[in-house]
Amino acid sequence: MWNDAYKIGIDQIDQQHKQLIGALDDLLKCANASDAVGGERCRHTMGFLKDYAVNHFAAEEMLQQEIGFPEAREHWEMHQTFRTSLHEMELGLIRADYSPEKVREVTDMLTRWWLFHILKEDKKMLAWLPPQAGDARR
Repeated sequence: MWNDAYKIGIDQIDQQHKQLIGALDDLLKCANASDAVGGERCRHTMGFLKDYAVNHFAAEEMLQQEIGFPEAREHWEMHQTFRTSLHEMELGLIRADYSPEKVREVTDMLTRWWLFHILKEDKKMLAWLPPQAGDARR
């Protein structure tokens, strides 16, 4: 599911985004697994995504402070809203007993949010990075 179009040009962030895209793909696959296997795999993947959000957002927010990113506050607010949404999605999955339909619905919502966030919001940071020799990001 990873596509080089998702690269933003910051190695650490791009590597984290690759892990994320892999987890989203895994979440979708668990919708097609048997109920017991799919539910356990989904619980595990949602746990990863919650941990990922904490760690990845912290890395992004630290980078934004380091580079003096002027939209850091707005970006942080997006992250806070997403954390709340992720928790609500997880509760919805639990209430639906990880039904394949609900897993697909949640995966679709997560994928849309993340791709928009990566392609639109995260890429804004590039303009604030100091230029480096051979830098092809701009």
